[in-house]
Amino acid sequence: MDQYLLSFVSLMANPWYLPALTIGVAAGIVLGALPGVSAPMALSMLVPLTYTVDPEIGFGLLIGLLNGVVFGGSIPAILVNIIVSADIRQCIIVSELNGFAAGSYGIALCGIPICG
Repeated sequence: MDQYLLSFVSLMANPWYLPALTIGVAAGIVLGALPGVSAPMALSMLVPLTYTVDPEIGFGLLIGLLNGVVFGGSIPAILVNIIVSADIRQCIIVSELNGFAAGSYGIALCGIPICG
């Protein structure tokens, strides 16, 4: 147990890990909101960027990308009432049904942070 905690602390001590994670989430939100771009497609687009960095940094970028794609797919589902990616996740479907209905009352933006 102690070795895993020490490994986590050493990973978080890396000054490039959190910026890579943030960049991955931002890229995932942008790519997830695009029509037809699913999580495997977004991963295949950004994997070449991870070849030149350390493995920990690359995995952080890809983990952030996967989380961002799921959240990014909920944005058009709530605002426009369409599902943009081929992988239909339960969160996106529920967000589409409830969020677009809330949009008719002018509170659709309140449902976007809930899904992520």
